[in-house]
Amino acid sequence: MLSALYILFFSCLISQGMYVSKEDITVYSLNLDMLSIDDDEQLGTKNEYWGIGLSSVTKGKNEYSIHYQKKDKYESIETLYNYYIKPDFYLKVRYGISSKFIKNYNNGSNTTEYGTRLSFYGDSKNKNDNALKFYPIFSYEYFFLEDDSYDVFKLGLSILFNDIGIEPSLSYISKDRTDFAIKLYLWEFSSY
Repeated sequence: MLSALYILFFSCLISQGMYVSKEDITVYSLNLDMLSIDDDEQLGTKNEYWGIGLSSVTKGKNEYSIHYQKKDKYESIETLYNYYIKPDFYLKVRYGISSKFIKNYNNGSNTTEYGTRLSFYGDSKNKNDNALKFYPIFSYEYFFLEDDSYDVFKLGLSILFNDIGIEPSLSYISKDRTDFAIKLYLWEFSSY
């Protein structure tokens, strides 16, 4: 079984738009992430990387992001767009597309990975800014490369207090691979 510890500082790369309720507010964030994975099936296998990126949510519905990651065997640049559908009831929807350019070090060939995401999440509807808020999340993600594709199902809970949050989640990728992630984040609102 694969176990992972994923810590993300200063923002959640793919879900910060779900916390913004005002349509006229813009949110900016600097993203920093670190990952360490130990694979029990292949003893001694360890995968570590770091990344940095910028993202913005405009009008509470459109999220744009660019992110750079440096890994042992390759480096990548990912662009992401998420659109949020926020009706007046508890259940909300997020749809996103992404493109990741991957530069491989070993064989020298570069690849591009494309992805799409559909997420359903609950909104606690608590308007008090100082209150603890909960957002349960279920997400389906589909990724494809030149000659490969895979699905990811995620179940998580985002807990928000003021502008600081924690988001544990469990991802099912295949019968041989599951990931557990914990994300920590904060962001800054524009003043104009």
